[in-house]
Amino acid sequence: MFSDLKDFIKSNLQSKVEEAGLNKYEIFGKEVEEPVSDLVEEYLNNKNITYTAKRAKNKNDFPDLELKINNVVYAFEHKAGETGNNANDLGTLNAYPDKIEKYQDNIYCIYIKYTKATENNGIIINDVYFDKIYKFIGKRSGEDGILKYRKKDGNLRPKSWKDFENNKVYFNTLDEFKAAIHKTNEYRAEQLVLQHIESLNEASLKKIHSHLCEKLKLISSGKNIK
Repeated sequence: MFSDLKDFIKSNLQSKVEEAGLNKYEIFGKEVEEPVSDLVEEYLNNKNITYTAKRAKNKNDFPDLELKINNVVYAFEHKAGETGNNANDLGTLNAYPDKIEKYQDNIYCIYIKYTKATENNGIIINDVYFDKIYKFIGKRSGEDGILKYRKKDGNLRPKSWKDFENNKVYFNTLDEFKAAIHKTNEYRAEQLVLQHIESLNEASLKKIHSHLCEKLKLISSGKNIK
């Protein structure tokens, strides 16, 4: 259904953002969602596909564009990254289970690569990528099956531009992504504990030790209760 959507957006996005007055470098990355959603709807209209669409009310809403086609609901997120600084947030670890429960394997991402035009402080669209959103998430260096994330808040981070260009994918299916979410949550929790344990006093350490002993007893008895 969306087989040539990427090409359609890539062919039309430069003129669309200029028409919308978003061809200035300072605002493009923050305001690109509307013209991209416009193009998705134009694409569907050109294909004579019947759909209903709902757009995010603000930048904290997920997704940027929700489509319902033949009783199937799709979530579309739009991201734009500069050639020299691809540092988007692709959603938090804790939020994805609910997103997956609602949309299943129908969460897509339109990812735009752009460059600053030095002569007029404008923007140049370099490329457009389109796929399931988990195919754009990076892998933590040196860790097998761990998603790339930001430590302080668990926001998932994209793979490198080189990986985009080479079509390198670290998590190929929804099942692989779900397994990676679980494994990454455990890994992050462990790292946070180790990070803060040195700041604890003796009383706090004894309290945690007692809790750990009880937890290990439950695990050993097969009664692991969270």
